[in-house]
Amino acid sequence: NKAFLNASSPAGQFLSSVKNAIVKSAILAAILSLLIGTLFFIQITSPLRKLTKAADSIAGGNLSQKVDFHSSDEIGRLAQSFNTMSVNLQNAQKQREHMMADVAHELRTPLAAIQATIEGIQDGIFPADNEQISAIYSQTTILNRLIEDLRLLTLAEAGQLKLERQPHQINLLLQQIADGYQVQAKRNGIDLEINLTEPLPEVNIDGDRFTQIITNLLANSFRYTPPNGKVILRTQYDANLHQVLISITDTGSGIDPESLPNVFDRFYRGDKSRSRASGGSGLGLAIAKQLVESQEGKITVVSPVFLNSQESGPGTQFTIYLPEIKKS
Repeated sequence: NKAFLNASSPAGQFLSSVKNAIVKSAILAAILSLLIGTLFFIQITSPLRKLTKAADSIAGGNLSQKVDFHSSDEIGRLAQSFNTMSVNLQNAQKQREHMMADVAHELRTPLAAIQATIEGIQDGIFPADNEQISAIYSQTTILNRLIEDLRLLTLAEAGQLKLERQPHQINLLLQQIADGYQVQAKRNGIDLEINLTEPLPEVNIDGDRFTQIITNLLANSFRYTPPNGKVILRTQYDANLHQVLISITDTGSGIDPESLPNVFDRFYRGDKSRSRASGGSGLGLAIAKQLVESQEGKITVVSPVFLNSQESGPGTQFTIYLPEIKKS
């Protein structure tokens, strides 16, 4: 046995070579494992480092930063979501910049009128009489309405607007609102036609906010409907959709097809005729849309409505869809 285990014996040399081979194999395996682990670690952490770098860049204000990484695994989907977030942030930033510019523009007009009137009074150009005071008051009313509209729109968009929703017979509300516009309709030479379908199921709405929606839409229709024109207030029931439909149609000048997708945007006035000169803050339709959607409804717009007809203009139609109250 001693001879067999002797290092100089063939058996000893064999065992020694086997031992060396095992040690070398173990060392090689360890090195390969380390290399593979390092490569695997780099493969995993490299896109994460890119994401971290891109996130830091966005945090620093560079909202155009994106991650160039193509893969179908979880990290690839994470990179895709990151890029989508980057695009959304860019769009939100542009909308915020546009809104600030629009707000500044809308505030500047009445403020400039107030300043000019006061400076005229100070310089003795205008007398400090009731007429000038009324002009200043009128401009402050415009400012107050604009600020209130912005506040309401911001709350509605953030989902923080408190609503007192209750079951309502929609035709009763609409009739009351329409009665309040009959005097204005006669004064403007406009035919206000009311077609209310009976009976209608109840809808769950905030009565005051719904009144505001209809008032905004009627005011918009009256604003752009010429004398001898017509405004039609109609209700219908869609049994398939289980929805109550309220439409307001006018025979006014209509809306350009290019402007239709943007009519519910803040301050949007694609049609040059639809400007401050004709009244309004440019927020009425945006507010109407938010108030409708906050009550689980939908609002759409179609223009032109009347083609090759005897009506005075191509017209515009706004339609509100409200779900009926489900019967238990």
